[in-house]
Amino acid sequence: MNDSLAEAERTRKQSLSDVAHELKTPLMIIQGELELAHETGAALSTAKQASILDEVLRLSRLVHDVLDLSRLEAGMTELRPRTENLVAPLEDLTAKTRFMVEDKQIQLTMHAAEEVIPVSVEKSRILQALYNILTNAVYYTNPGGQIRLQAETAHLPDRRRPFARIRIEDSGVGISEEDLPHIFNRFYRADHSRARPSGGTGLGLAIAQQNILAHGGWIEVQSAVGRGSVFTVYLPA
Repeated sequence: MNDSLAEAERTRKQSLSDVAHELKTPLMIIQGELELAHETGAALSTAKQASILDEVLRLSRLVHDVLDLSRLEAGMTELRPRTENLVAPLEDLTAKTRFMVEDKQIQLTMHAAEEVIPVSVEKSRILQALYNILTNAVYYTNPGGQIRLQAETAHLPDRRRPFARIRIEDSGVGISEEDLPHIFNRFYRADHSRARPSGGTGLGLAIAQQNILAHGGWIEVQSAVGRGSVFTVYLPA
């Protein structure tokens, strides 16, 4: 029990340190811009105002993601599931990300093995999880690459009930063997050179995993550097 408490305390301190580190950069940018304007007496240009607004939005997004993830991990998020045809949210997902893949000239395809794949889910939560995984795939796939989204009903040998299986496969840069066990950790970035201002909050995959677990499902990853990645999500049918 002492070991467990000590580990929980280490995790708490690490989480606080991570959050503080992520908050520091946008706050420093906002502070620097405002101090300069105050010292010079010059009005903020439209470009400077836009820069400050970007940082405020980034802070807001970070705070929202941290609170969302904390509630999910603590089991404090009350799900309101209803029967959905999984094919419909997947079509919504491809429509939402169409502009992103077109900007990078990535070919995105979606295929469902059945016209109806019924699942009991809170649609917005599952969309959030799959959106986080798919946008991650878009980021790490080079221009001209491919992303395939596939869905089917799977009958697994070690499970009594059928599961909906969703595969998001990309032809991107892949994930190294040493990074793979950590990609669902808070604030972890497999691309260590990825600049925070241009990237996300580092919580997308962690939130995706917790949303899927909350629905009684799980997520698996296969990847190799230079060979792309496959994220497979299982949800109870």
